[in-house]
Amino acid sequence: MLPAKVRSLGNGLLGFLESLTLFVVTKSVPIWFETLGVHGIFFMSACFTIGLMVFSFFFMPETTGLTLEEIEEMYRPKQQK
Repeated sequence: MLPAKVRSLGNGLLGFLESLTLFVVTKSVPIWFETLGVHGIFFMSACFTIGLMVFSFFFMPETTGLTLEEIEEMYRPKQQK
């Protein structure tokens, strides 16, 4: 979903951020289990999932049937169109 000009650099940065996030979460899960317990971890995960579902429903545009170029055009600033 990144613009064509920065797609390769952006995908590399996003991959790095994903790996960093996975590392932090993996290292912190034992602490969360000690602090919150299994039920607390499940509840926290459910709350994050519900929050992201609500955010996605209200703020993510519908892209069914659109080409990648049309989606990119939606995100381009008005002055560049």
